[in-house]
Amino acid sequence: MIFEILNDAYNVTKEQLSAALDYPQKGYGLYYIKEKIKLYYSDEKCGLYADVLDNDIVKFKLILAKELNNVDSNNTNL
Repeated sequence: MIFEILNDAYNVTKEQLSAALDYPQKGYGLYYIKEKIKLYYSDEKCGLYADVLDNDIVKFKLILAKELNNVDSNNTNL
């Protein structure tokens, strides 16, 4: 499954976006979302990706596999 989300609400640079995805930031959950996806899916293609387009719109791409890996089926805290 692939989800693409476009966001024009914030004026952010590529460097700021990269830092938010690669390091824990106060007030942003992007890093933690990316890390959870790595834990739940073993496919390297799965993940959260983002880029700033030419018109200052932030494009997020969320790639998920059809089935979860490494998850207890009784765990309801997903």
